[in-house]
Formats: sequence, structure tokens, C-alpha cells
Amino acid sequence: MNRAGKASPLVVIGILCVVALVGAIFFLQGAESPATRANAFLSALGQGDVDGILSTSTFGDEPVESVRKKWEKTVHRAEFYRFHWDIKGSSNASEEEANVAVDMYKHADNPNTTSSRVQIPMIKIGDKWFVDAKSLNRDMFPALPR
Repeated sequence: MNRAGKASPLVVIGILCVVALVGAIFFLQGAESPATRANAFLSALGQGDVDGILSTSTFGDEPVESVRKKWEKTVHRAEFYRFHWDIKGSSNASEEEANVAVDMYKHADNPNTTSSRVQIPMIKIGDKWFVDAKSLNRDMFPALPR
């Protein structure tokens, strides 16, 4: 028979496990994966959000204003282009480089569209991942900047 005021060791271990699990979830949410950043880039690209594109990608050493003009031209030229994507996974080539595998459905407003697999190159700058926009496959999206 248990006496009042004493805690069962199972209850204590259970509470410690829950606290550790919550801490691990909180810690892992702070670090964005390459796939998460690629998804944010594709969302911004699909919405024509140039600021979102610029915040999730890099274009080499070019000045931000010239890159902004290139993306504005791209978004304008692809105004009526609709696409859908499905991220299939990512692989790290090194600590600072990764590739995200994405199934792209071009012309998503067409019911007979089929997917094509593309690789989105990612670069880690500091502690954040960015899409290497200069290395994107030109077949992925119309009028990508050069």
C-alpha cells in the first residue's frame, strides 16, 4: 500500500521523459532543414513574392538590387504560370551544401499534367540554408534569372 506524500518512481520517470520530449521538439523546431527552406522558396516563387524569394535564396555575389530586378522580371513573365511541388527528401553533400529532391508538376491547371523530378541546390550561409538560385535547372520554372 502506498503512503501519502511519496511519488512512485514510474511517475517520476514518466514526467522526466515528457519534459525531455518537449525540450527535444522545441530544440529541433529552431533549426530549419534544407527541405523547409526549399519549400519556403517555392511558396514565395508560386505567389510571386520577390521579398520571400530573396530571403530564401542567394544569387552569388551579385548586388541585391540587381538580383531583385531579375526576380521581378521572372515573376512578371511567369504571371500566369501555375505549378505544384512535392518535396521528396534532401541529402547533404557536405556541411554547407545539400540537394532537395522535388517532384514538380508544371502547368498545374492542366488535369493531365505529370511530374518531373528536379534537384534544388542548397547552400548553408551562417546557420541558415538558402536556395542556390544561380544553379537552378532552367526547366524548373520559366524565365529564371541568369
